[in-house]
Amino acid sequence: MNIMKTKIKIFILSLTFTGVLSSCVNEVENFSQRPTYSGYVALDYTSGVINFYSSSLSIIQMFNIYYSQPTEAKQDSIDRLYFLNTKILREDNGNSWTLRNIGYGIYGDVSIITNGKTLNDDGAKWEITIPNPYIYELGVAIFEVEKIGNGRWNVKKHDNRNYDFEYSSELEIRSANIEDGFTIEGNGSMLSFATPKLKLDFTITEPLKVTFDEYYTFISTGTINILATDVDKNITEETTAEVLSDHSVRISHKNKVEDWNYSIFQWWR
Repeated sequence: MNIMKTKIKIFILSLTFTGVLSSCVNEVENFSQRPTYSGYVALDYTSGVINFYSSSLSIIQMFNIYYSQPTEAKQDSIDRLYFLNTKILREDNGNSWTLRNIGYGIYGDVSIITNGKTLNDDGAKWEITIPNPYIYELGVAIFEVEKIGNGRWNVKKHDNRNYDFEYSSELEIRSANIEDGFTIEGNGSMLSFATPKLKLDFTITEPLKVTFDEYYTFISTGTINILATDVDKNITEETTAEVLSDHSVRISHKNKVEDWNYSIFQWWR
């Protein structure tokens, strides 16, 4: 049985009958008896999308630091600092760039059309395309990052898919000093490819704090509210996940509260 379909069915079943969970997938056996397990699964799916944005936006902001440098010597310094496993390629017109991963990481190529402006410039709007080489035609993310104020950017015009879901979001990132990281605010919606259909609507109720270095992206604080819906039966359950640190999260689900060790909020490039 396909693991993704099995996990969806387990989760849908848990929406209808609390505590009635299958153990036919090894990865869920150790946790399925915990009272907030259904909330954990809702977070596990949702965090895949949120982590994609936190890590890809970190890469984009690191490239903006590189792109903003006034000289090649300073660009080389940023290249050595942030892009140890990445080759930066520029098209002839200078407005189209590719960040090519030459090491082990979650992305192959990141394509950026800058339209001749840094993200610090008024009117800046970058077009981003990130294919996932492990999912072939299904795995792609296309979105825009647009400056809307000092230290503020919208993330919009999404056409995104991963292994399990097609999804869209309305997000804003903020930062007083991007090298110190940024916050993510907003909401999104996810719909599973597999049946029974699972719909996840998430809202970031307290901004997620993101920091990054040349290897990792960390989400260390923030709160996410998730509504998980069995589309066919129109049954919805609510989960709240409070990020306590980059390896711990507090899950509230059906009047139960538990802390989970949860290191998925840390992605390697």
